[in-house]
Amino acid sequence: MPVKDAELLKTIARIGDHYQRNINNRYIRNALTHLSIPQVTWDRIERLTAKSGYAELNGYQYEELYEMVVAAATLVSTARKRIVPNVRSLVGKSGGRASGTNHGENVLREMAFTTLAANLGILADQVNELYLKVIELDKRDHTDTKCIYERLPELKELGKLLIAAE
Repeated sequence: MPVKDAELLKTIARIGDHYQRNINNRYIRNALTHLSIPQVTWDRIERLTAKSGYAELNGYQYEELYEMVVAAATLVSTARKRIVPNVRSLVGKSGGRASGTNHGENVLREMAFTTLAANLGILADQVNELYLKVIELDKRDHTDTKCIYERLPELKELGKLLIAAE
């Protein structure tokens, strides 16, 4: 059963916008390539964060929504562990003050690096909001049968992935 809930679609659009502007931007993108995340996970992140008229028209399947939530949570967790502590070295030459770049560009780059941890936290909150919304809809649509989230064991670890490790 396809899910086309307007609030769900707004939440997905907010996640995509935040991800594109603050995490997958020109300053951080190169660091993301250093993450050892399976391609299927990247594909699910792309499906969640890319604007798609097709998805809005046809809706999402519950399994697909939960898979995208787990993929985004995996990205948050892995990026917090692997990128945040080493972002400048992972980005390479474009992370430092490259000759020929203007002061404004250097300020924007530094802001991207400095705010990455906070932006991952915002993404984690948005993914959690999406997850709770999907569960709500799942329960609404499956009153006579077992909800989809109850059949997916990978969701049991979701909280650990979304909460920042101290």
